[in-house]
Amino acid sequence: MDRLVTLLEEQLPGSTIVIDASEGEGRTLADIVAFLQHGGVWISWGGYPFYYTPSALGGSGSNFSRFCKLAGVPDPHPQAVGSEFFAPPNGSRRALWTPTPHLPAPWVADPAYPPQAVGNAYVWGTIAVPVGQGWWFYASTDYGPTQASQYGPWIIQTSSSGHRVWLWVIGGMVVAVTIGGVVYFANRKH
Repeated sequence: MDRLVTLLEEQLPGSTIVIDASEGEGRTLADIVAFLQHGGVWISWGGYPFYYTPSALGGSGSNFSRFCKLAGVPDPHPQAVGSEFFAPPNGSRRALWTPTPHLPAPWVADPAYPPQAVGNAYVWGTIAVPVGQGWWFYASTDYGPTQASQYGPWIIQTSSSGHRVWLWVIGGMVVAVTIGGVVYFANRKH
C-alpha cells in the first residue's frame, strides 16, 4: 500500500483519495457516496467492498448492492446480492463475479485484467465506476493486480485530479495523510 500511496501522490497531486483496505470500516455508505459525488476517489483493494460499513453487526454482504443504489449506478450482478464478491468456484476468493462477460454502463474494467471464465461465471480483477464527480475503484488481490505498479497506473489514467483534501478516519487508524491528498488506511485487524 505504501507504494500505491507514493505513486498516487506523485501522479495525482491535489486529488482527494481514500485508499481503503479495511472493506469500508468506519464510514456509512451515505458518507462514502457523498465523498465520491463531490469529486473524491475511493480505492478498495481486496476483500468484499463496504462489507464493514455500519449496517449489521459483523458486517453485511448486502452493503455493495446498497452502495450501488445510493450511488445511482447499476449493480453489476443484482441477482447475487450478498454474494457477488464471493467468487466461484467455492466462494473463498474475493472478486466481483457476474453471469456474463460484460459490465453495465457506466462500469469499466481494466483491460489488463479481463474477466476470467470460471465455470458458468465471469470473475473481474479490476473494476471502477464514476459516481458524481468522483470514482470508485476495486481490485481483487485474488484475480487482479497484487502490486501498486499494476493497480496504480489504471487508477491514474481513469481518474481526474485537482480535488481538495479531506481527512477521513476509517477503523480509527490513519497511517499516512499527505498534502497531496492521498489518505492511506491500515488493513482491518481481526
